[in-house]
Amino acid sequence: AREALVRGFAEAIVERFGVAADVALHAPGKDGDQRNHHAHILTTTRVVEPDGLGAKTRQLDVASTAAAEVSSLRELWAMQCNEALENNHQKARVEPRSYAAQGIDRVPGVHLGPEATAIERREQKAQGQNYKPRTFKAKQNAAAAERNAVIDAAKKLIDAAEQAITRATSAAKEVVDWFSSLAQSVGSATIEKEQKERAEKEARERQKAQERAKEQEAYRKRLQEIAQRREQDRGRGRGR
Repeated sequence: AREALVRGFAEAIVERFGVAADVALHAPGKDGDQRNHHAHILTTTRVVEPDGLGAKTRQLDVASTAAAEVSSLRELWAMQCNEALENNHQKARVEPRSYAAQGIDRVPGVHLGPEATAIERREQKAQGQNYKPRTFKAKQNAAAAERNAVIDAAKKLIDAAEQAITRATSAAKEVVDWFSSLAQSVGSATIEKEQKERAEKEARERQKAQERAKEQEAYRKRLQEIAQRREQDRGRGRGR
C-alpha cells in the first residue's frame, strides 16, 4: 500500500512536469521511531524526451510559480495520503497547511536530518534519563514541545471552564423554565378559577333575574286578577 501510494504520487509529478522520477522506500531504523516509514523521490531537472533529456523545467525554480506549484503538490500528496489511509482503515489524516494557515496556535517542529538525529541518539544513550537535546534543531523541537504542552494545558482549562459555564447556563435555564412553567401553571389555574367563579356568579345572577321576572309576572297577574274582580264587582253594582 505504501509503495502504491508513492508510485501514484511520483506518476503525478512525471505527468505534470514531464520529468523522470526515482522512488526509494525507507523503513524505520532499528533505533528510530517505528512509525517513520517514508520515501525519497528524486526527479530530473529536465524534461524527458524520446531522445533523452530536453529543456529544463522552471515551474519550481521561478518565484512567480514555485510557491503555487509546491502548494499544489502538498495538497495532492495530502489527498492521496488520506485516500490511502481511509482505504486501509486508518484514522490518521494528513493536513498540508501549516498551523498558522489553519489558525492553530501551535509551534511546528523542525526536521532534524540524519546528522542531527545521529547525534541526538548518541546523546540519549549517553545521558539516559537525564537526556537534554544537544543540537540546535533538537533544542528547537524541545522548546516547541514544551510551549505546545503549555498551550494544550491552557486549552484544556479553557474548555473545562467553557463546559462549566455551559452546564451552569443550562442549569439556570432549566430553573428559569421551571419557574416559568410554574408561573404559567399557577396563572392558568388562577385564570380557570376566576373564570369558574365568574361563570358561577353570572349563573346566580341569571337565576336571580329569572326569579325576579317570575315574581314580577306573578305580581302582574295578581294585579290583573284584582282589576278584573273590581271590574266585575262594579258591573254587578250597576246591574242592581
